[in-house]
Amino acid sequence: MASAYMPEPPGRSRTRPTRARILEAARQELGRDPDSSLGDIAEAAGVVRRTVYGHFNGRAALVEGLVEDAAQALRQALAVRGAPESDVVTELVRFVLAVWPVGDRYRMLLRLAPRISGPSGSPRSWPPRARRRRRSSTPVSGRESSRPAFRPAR
Repeated sequence: MASAYMPEPPGRSRTRPTRARILEAARQELGRDPDSSLGDIAEAAGVVRRTVYGHFNGRAALVEGLVEDAAQALRQALAVRGAPESDVVTELVRFVLAVWPVGDRYRMLLRLAPRISGPSGSPRSWPPRARRRRRSSTPVSGRESSRPAFRPAR
C-alpha cells in the first residue's frame, strides 16, 4: 500500500525555515529602521541577498509576506474563542487581549504603510485620502457671482 506522505524534494526541506528566518529578520530590521535594505535584512537573517530574492521578488513582496503572516496570526488569534459572554465589555476585553500581541508584533507594518507602493508604483497614501472635489465656478444657488461660493470660516 502506497503512503500518502510525499517528502519534499532534496534541497526544499530548508526553504520554509529560511523563508521564516528572512521574514523574522525583516520584521525586526524594518521595525528598527523602516528604510532597511534587502541587504540589511539578508545579513540579519544570515543569508545572502540572492537568497532573499529567491523567496521574494523585491521589497514590496517581502512586506506583502509580512502582511500575510500578520493576517494569519490574526486569524489564529481570533479563532480561539471561549464561551460567548453576555457582557459586551468582557467580550471587548477578550477581543483586545487576543489581537493586541499580534498588533504589537507587527506594528512596523503601520510605520511602513505610507511607504508601500500601489500597483502603479506610485506611493500610496495612508490612510487613504478622500478625493478632492473640483471647485465649481457656479455657486450653489445657481447664480453667477463674483464672490466665492463658500467662504472659509474665520
